[in-house]
Amino acid sequence: MFLLLILPILAGGFFFCTNHIAYRYRLHNFEGQYLYLKSALFGFLLMLAFTLFALTLHTYAPQHLSPVLAIQFLMQGIFVDPNTEKTLAWVVYLSCGTLLFSWLFMRVGNFWKESQHDSQADAIFFYQGKLMEKRPLSSILFESLLDDDRQLMMSMDGGKVYVGRISDLGEPTESESMGQEISFVPVMSGYRDSASHKVTFTTHYEDLGVQTKFEIIVRNENILSASWFDFDTYTKFNTSYKALDTQKISTATKRKITGTIRVQ
Repeated sequence: MFLLLILPILAGGFFFCTNHIAYRYRLHNFEGQYLYLKSALFGFLLMLAFTLFALTLHTYAPQHLSPVLAIQFLMQGIFVDPNTEKTLAWVVYLSCGTLLFSWLFMRVGNFWKESQHDSQADAIFFYQGKLMEKRPLSSILFESLLDDDRQLMMSMDGGKVYVGRISDLGEPTESESMGQEISFVPVMSGYRDSASHKVTFTTHYEDLGVQTKFEIIVRNENILSASWFDFDTYTKFNTSYKALDTQKISTATKRKITGTIRVQ
């Protein structure tokens, strides 16, 4: 009968892992059997905590307030054997209590983590950043998401080049970390010559008269390289761009690219 407790142990542990801030963004690291073991570990600890609470309550609380007796009363007539009713009542009590403790500990844990930061969003960004900083490409993408003053240049595997900033890195799943699908707001785009490897910009999105925010979605695996883009530095190394493309870029676009560039 007590084997039925395996289900609430796994369910409670999985709910805790997928909703607690400190573990939610690391869930993709718990692949395969490791995810089940991690869920089982947290679920077991939660059930152990509730079992101690339930035994204390059952021992010291008045008998007529016992939840086990209330559950046993509701099941009267279902089983002939009173011992079976009592055992099943404890199974139901411990199962519901484990799920309740899973939610309670998750809420308390999230509140504690959020209290260490200015807001819930700051706490989420903190744990996201801790994960993203472990990989250089993910780190610079995450910095672009937070920094509105600098523009990022991304070179794609098809030769396409974009300059703009990251607007969204998506949410993690059980199998993938965040940042696998990237929402990008381009300022301009072009291509990298396969022979000379020089970048030529052909599209300036503000000059197209787009009134709403223009976004593109790219896969992380399609990004060959990413670096911060500075218009002044680019023109110093690409004199042909200064001669051919400067007239195509509006003053507002240049300000978006560099933040502080002055146009004479």
